[in-house]
Amino acid sequence: MNKPHVHGLVRLDVYVAAHCQQCADARELAQDMASEFPSLQVRIVDLDQPGAERPAAVFAVPTFVLNQKIVSLGTPFRQDLVRDIRLALEVKPEVFGEPRKNPIPAQE
Repeated sequence: MNKPHVHGLVRLDVYVAAHCQQCADARELAQDMASEFPSLQVRIVDLDQPGAERPAAVFAVPTFVLNQKIVSLGTPFRQDLVRDIRLALEVKPEVFGEPRKNPIPAQE
């Protein structure tokens, strides 16, 4: 695996296998994250493919690994994965619109 944050690299690896009933949903969620976060590097690793490497910490499928850290065994809730990716990318929700204004005026 690439080292996290090398030149801003944030990577999501999703480990799947053919026998896994949840893996179709996991693949779809991974593809959604790739579309939603263009700077996110997404890799789907099918453990049934010849030469597929499984890290020792990955003992079930699907497993979501963000920057070499397991963030979910099983398919995570979308909002949880989005939160984790935003934190990894250091993207705040305000980036997607006008900055929030403080409703309380500053006191001098």
